[in-house]
Amino acid sequence: MENIKFGTDGWRAVVGKDFNENNVEIVTKAIGKYIYDNFGIEKRIIIGYDSRNMADEYSKLSAIILANMGFSVLYSNKIIPTPVLAYSAKLLNACAIMFTASHNPPEYLGIKFIPDYAGPATDNITDEIVGNIDKDFNLSGKGTIEKYDFGEEYFKHIEKLINFNKIKRLNKNIIFDGMFAASIGYFDKLLKDNDIKFESIRIFYDKNFGGGMPEPKPKYLQELIEKVKQTIDAVGFANDGDADRFGVINENGEYVSPNEIIAILLIHLKKIKILKVRLLKLSGQVCY
Repeated sequence: MENIKFGTDGWRAVVGKDFNENNVEIVTKAIGKYIYDNFGIEKRIIIGYDSRNMADEYSKLSAIILANMGFSVLYSNKIIPTPVLAYSAKLLNACAIMFTASHNPPEYLGIKFIPDYAGPATDNITDEIVGNIDKDFNLSGKGTIEKYDFGEEYFKHIEKLINFNKIKRLNKNIIFDGMFAASIGYFDKLLKDNDIKFESIRIFYDKNFGGGMPEPKPKYLQELIEKVKQTIDAVGFANDGDADRFGVINENGEYVSPNEIIAILLIHLKKIKILKVRLLKLSGQVCY
């Protein structure tokens, strides 16, 4: 084992150094052992990857390893955002493995384990996975790998949640910053499918993220900020590398933090939707 340490979102390391074939195999088998011990070999495993360097290659390796352990694997047929894979885990009652390093520098890659409840893996889950790294075990069987489009059901789900007609009537020019990342083909597709006009920048995949950081903060959204400022009545949107973080630029070209956006949404749910809203503070984090 070489420098494998799990954080809150799994294991991350530099590609070609600690993130190599040997360690990917070790971590994949440790996850497979956790799934086998807690759910059995019948538990389906789904695998996705973002636009990072080697994410597709290492995710394929992981799929092969798990199939050789006897699992049935559904493997994404294209780059996928983490929220899409997480939703699919709950929908399909499957455990998920996402190859991403989120908003970290381009040289990093990671393995994020998503349990079947679609939320972050708890400490007791990751502790058990890490504990499996040092164990000797031999799981072998004839599993399967099937390429799968996880986007179709996710789009149907989003269509039920969002009133796109209201967005269509919005008197604003929408600008989408793809940031060369996983939200491309998802965020823009939802707008296109609902005939919502928008402009876009950096809307193609780049494993090096244009030489910048795939993090939707003002420092890395200068092109979007300038575009919003130069466009009448505009609003800008961006996501991070695997599209589980967001950045919003208002009509004045000002960055609106995620915490502010979430607060606005909570007010909307309480006052307009008349829903009961609770905030729970656990271990220093605010949960909604």
